Amino acid sequence: VDQESVAQLFKQHNLSSMPVVDESGRILGRITADDIFFVLEEEATEDLYRISHLGEVSDLNEPISNTISQRSGWLILSLVLSTVTSMVVGLFEDSISRMAILAVLMPIIANVGGVGGIQTFTLVVRGIAIGQIDRGQGMKMLRRQALVGLFNGLIIGSLLALITWWRYDNAELGILIAVAMLISLLIAGLAGSAIPLIMRRFRLDPPLASGLVTTVTDITAFFTFLALATLLLLP
Repeated sequence: VDQESVAQLFKQHNLSSMPVVDESGRILGRITADDIFFVLEEEATEDLYRISHLGEVSDLNEPISNTISQRSGWLILSLVLSTVTSMVVGLFEDSISRMAILAVLMPIIANVGGVGGIQTFTLVVRGIAIGQIDRGQGMKMLRRQALVGLFNGLIIGSLLALITWWRYDNAELGILIAVAMLISLLIAGLAGSAIPLIMRRFRLDPPLASGLVTTVTDITAFFTFLALATLLLLP
């Protein structure tokens, strides 16, 4: 049995030890709670490294050539994803040039949306890792995280609308940025939960998708805010 599954059994049944048997049921040895502590540390470290796109054997004291080779591939992928995001922003270059305040405000929506997406992503990845999320619970998880994103969007969006209105004396801009924040956090909740579930569905490693979640939330935030501003604020 996979060591992570064994750790889950120890947790579920509050075991101090567990026998190891062969196919005929003959006892070969035992696993103790002390063994499981090392397993849990190893699995947690692996998941943390995967979310950060580091190799499973990464270490602060490893040869610098290994560090460079392990990180460069993911940095190139991040460059590609960031380029896609910049292309979306480039679609509204004329709007930004006509209303420069848009360039000041749009990073706020992207940053908050990104944090919301990673929060959800981390919870779902952990739930998958410890067996808390069964394969039949995908839709329930999506609905729950979408609801969380919706209410957070209402709270944060309202606060941001008041700040924007006070700072720039523009009620329409405040309402617009509130709507954009609401949509951004709603999508962040959906993306943060749906992407790792889809990864698991196709037998891929869910922690590796953290960069994709950030890209989806960034694109959603920029496109929503700039599109609404172009349609509603610019003649």
